[in-house]
This record gives sequence, structure tokens and C-alpha cells, in this order.
Amino acid sequence: MGNAQSRSTDRAWPSFRGQCLDFIHREDHLDLYSLIDLGSIRAAAPFLIDTPPGLLSGRLRRALHAKRLDDGTRLDTVVSFGDPHSGLEAAEELKCLWLVEHQRWDEAADALRFASQCRFCQLPAIITREDLQRHRTKQAFLAEPRVVALWKMVGRQVDFGELGRFELFDDGHGGMRAIKDEEAFQIRLSPPLPADHRFQQHTDPHNPIVAHRISVYGDGQDHVRDDDMVEASFSSYLMHTISARMYGSHTSIDTQRHKIDAGVMARLDRSVHRPFVGNVAGASAVMAIEYPAGVHHRYAVLTPLDHPFATVYGVREGPREDQVNVLAVTTEPRASVADDELRFSQMYPQSAAFFPRWMYLVAGLEYDDDDTSSSSGSEEGKEGGGDVSTHDDGSTSHDADTENDDDAPAIANTEDAPMAVEDNGGGKEDSTHQ
Repeated sequence: MGNAQSRSTDRAWPSFRGQCLDFIHREDHLDLYSLIDLGSIRAAAPFLIDTPPGLLSGRLRRALHAKRLDDGTRLDTVVSFGDPHSGLEAAEELKCLWLVEHQRWDEAADALRFASQCRFCQLPAIITREDLQRHRTKQAFLAEPRVVALWKMVGRQVDFGELGRFELFDDGHGGMRAIKDEEAFQIRLSPPLPADHRFQQHTDPHNPIVAHRISVYGDGQDHVRDDDMVEASFSSYLMHTISARMYGSHTSIDTQRHKIDAGVMARLDRSVHRPFVGNVAGASAVMAIEYPAGVHHRYAVLTPLDHPFATVYGVREGPREDQVNVLAVTTEPRASVADDELRFSQMYPQSAAFFPRWMYLVAGLEYDDDDTSSSSGSEEGKEGGGDVSTHDDGSTSHDADTENDDDAPAIANTEDAPMAVEDNGGGKEDSTHQ
């Protein structure tokens, strides 16, 4: 007793009936251990046995590959861990393992995938030692809402160019800022709202409501509003912030409120958290935003996040009680069509195929996937029940409407421009949605 000796794994084990009892050291045996077991093995290894090479890095690599998002995408296609200079230390790899195996990544990973789709980042996003240090301890990570805590580590991977990176900053007083470490760029989690507020009906402590004043002009420049806009969830805020800065082509239809189903906003409110249901069952994200005076905007990313382009459909209440606008924004490359066929459905046929699904949702109807009327130019005006807006995406406003002329194209002067939101306060602001 008390005479424990080291034993190297380089020494051969004794055989029994011609078989060596080293089967427990085959390559995948470490997958059977919990993180506590792995920590114990790592601590004991210097005294009892040689530390197996790649003990933690191999486990981390396999864990990333095995982890799947809601749509079946493997997590290792979205994020990876490493340090470009010296690699990660064992304690950091244990931290990474805990993040992969014990946290849900869907919302943060979806935002990264959407940002990649909009050409704001490259995948897989590499989480470095600096990123991991945003949370010194597990307790510090758990003290924040899960989606927020994860985005603190990965957000700076999303690069808006001159507008900065989608990074979160602690202001030193318990508050948080986004994109720029300036007081005007403060965001507030779980802001005080009336108990009967429509967003309060579907809250998630891991994905809280957000209030902020950060907006985008039609020329793609950030600015700060005078009043708060409220996002139904932090994941809605992530997707909305990214989509508000994407460059794409758009079309919109102005219609009367009585032609819009009264329950559409409530149904979309429910869908800001997964799982998405009904006509947005195949959506990649749903965004819900409230502006001052109770004006509501709703958007849905209807293309898969691994699609070569992104298409976003939206329905927006206007400042007038009877005003509703339905719009589509896409990064789909424009098809070559004759000048007299400049309709959205001809120029962007794949994006237009989603139009009936969205209009059925807005009208409160059940959509039949076998319906073949999905992409005709005349269907756009008929379903919308209103005037088709003709916009120059290089401008800062979407207020100019064309008359409902059968000879007029459904969209004209379509150029690349940032997707943003009109100013419901009567000012001059974003061109599509923020």
C-alpha cells in the first residue's frame, strides 16, 4: 500500500488466451466519458498513465460533427474552435466541449448562416481564445440568456464593413451595446412592457425581448432613432439587424387593411420562436418588430439557410390606420429578361415562387403546395389587392407609388441597395425594413 507506480501506455499489456486487454483504449472510447470524467483523466494522467494524445481535441472534433441543428445541419459546418497562434489549452477545450454538448446553438448558428448567405461572414466561424474569454466562467455564461451569451462569442465574426462588426459590448454598468461601443448603440434586454403586450405572450428567458434605437438609412448608414423599437426576441433582433443591411432587389404592394387577415400578426408573433408552423413552417426565421405608436412589421426568411441566395417577405403596417404594405427582398441574381417583362416574377423566378405562400398567410388562407399559380406576374397584383410600388433602391424612401396600370412593370428601377425600414414617424429613413 502506498507504493503506486507510474505505468506508461508504451509498455505492452499482458495477454490472456492470446488477446491483449487494451480494448478500452480503442479510438472512440473517450466518447463514453462525461466531461467530469475527462477532467479527472486529464488531472490524473501525469501520475498514473500517459495522457492519450488528442484526448480533448479529438472529442471536441467529434462532438462538433455529431451536433445537429433543428434542420439537420451539422454544427461543425457553422462554427469551429481554435487559436491561430498557439492552439487552445486543455482547460479551454473542456470549456468548448461543454458549450457544444450542453448548449443549444440553433438561434446563434442560424444568424451566422444567414450572415454568410448575405456575404457578411465566412463559415465555419472560428471561435478563438479571445472569444471564449468573453465568459470567464461557466457561471458567467449561465448568468446571461443563452442566445445572448453565445452571440457574445461569435458576433464579431459578422462584418458589416464600414458599419462595423455585429459585436456585443458590456458597458460596465450592467448594460449592453451592439455594433459600436457607444452609448447611443445601447440595447436593452427584457424591457418593461405591459403585461398584455403582444410580445409578452410568447417570451422565452433564453431568447428575450429587445429594445433599441439602432436603425439604418437607405444609403446603408447606421443612425439612432428618437424612440425605441421593440424586437420580439433576441434571435429576431439578430436576423433583423443582418437583413436590414443586406443588399438586394425588392418589390412591394400597398393594400388596404381589410384585405389583410386580422390574425396574421399574432400568428407571426408566435413564430418568432421555433418551431415555425402553418404557412411559415418552412421558414428559416421570423422577425417581429414594433415601432412607436403601435406600428408593427413582420418578416420571414423563406429560403433555406444553405440556399445560394436569401429571400425575405414582409408585411408592414403604415402610419395610417388603413395602410398595409407587403414586400419581398431577395439577393437572387437577376434573370435576363426583355425590358417589357420587368416583373418581379420574371426577373427573380425562384424568389417569386414563395410569393403565394406568403400572400396566403397574410390573407389568412391555407396554402396548397400543389397550387401552380405561384409565379405569374398578374398574380402578384391580384393577391395583394392594391397598388404595386415602384422603387429605386438607391433612394432613401419607399413612399412613391405607381398607379395600378396593367402595362406597368411590377417592379422597376431595381438596383442593389441595403434592406432597411421606412420611418414610421414621418421621417426619412430605411428603404425596406428596420
